[in-house]
Amino acid sequence: MEMRSNIRRFQLYGEESAAFVPDLVHLEAIATRASLHNWFIGAHRHPTIVQLLFIERGQGALLTDGSEVALDPPSMVLMPCDCPHAFRFGPDAKGWVLSVAEMLFYDPRVAITDKDQFRQRHAVERIPIPANEGHVRLIRLLFRDIERRRIDANIPVTGGVLALLSLLFSLAQEISSAATEQQDGAQHPRRVLFGRFMQMVESSFRENLPVGSYADALGCSVATLTRACREVTGKAAGALVIERRMLEAKRSLSLTTASVKQIADDLGFDDPAYFARSFRRYSGATATEFRRSTLRREPATNAALARR
Repeated sequence: MEMRSNIRRFQLYGEESAAFVPDLVHLEAIATRASLHNWFIGAHRHPTIVQLLFIERGQGALLTDGSEVALDPPSMVLMPCDCPHAFRFGPDAKGWVLSVAEMLFYDPRVAITDKDQFRQRHAVERIPIPANEGHVRLIRLLFRDIERRRIDANIPVTGGVLALLSLLFSLAQEISSAATEQQDGAQHPRRVLFGRFMQMVESSFRENLPVGSYADALGCSVATLTRACREVTGKAAGALVIERRMLEAKRSLSLTTASVKQIADDLGFDDPAYFARSFRRYSGATATEFRRSTLRREPATNAALARR
């Protein structure tokens, strides 16, 4: 945990002080930023952003969790929010980096193949694209269609853009799942246990159950459940429950007018002050600051679009 806290947190890369943007969709070529940093993007993480990198040609390497993985093109890399990662590219690298605010994946118009499984990802993943020209051509077309909608580097969030995001992330998820099934055959028992645990968390995170209650319901010990969670996500079971509650708090603050006390009550916090401290510790901002930041950009965005 201490090591993670030393890894710099960025909105994109090099923009440490940038404000949270709840509807961010941003696309740029790999070379746009990598060329400014001598083709090396140092270790960092994005607290509120999910990224998808597509390297179509050239050389690249992903550095994460103490290891270096070659990015043999064509490949994608899926980076869930707050997961440390770094990249090394050759000057011949061609491709794209798509950044999407995590909150957009809670929009019902974003129809990913398995949304629950997608939200449970807590590790950076390289997704090799099979030798299938149809796949590569479709991925290229999706990225280019998103690019043509770009206005001043960012992408206005329209229904069409959300449909493109649905297709692109669903395709990445399906390619990843197919590769995992082919590589692993039968699913490892700990991963099955983790999946069952996360399904239970999804249905009962408001009840503030102790980890022992989940373990009892799953017919295992707390230690076994903890090992399963750490193997898949690197996090303890209790941390995953808190994370899910805080994500719901973010959603309520962004999408409803409920008071902080109402949100705390809804999430099973008996003490609103304890909820406030927990939220600040998790998000780095007070609930009020977070809510204000989600409202900050909308008028400016609408005005900018109206001028065009």
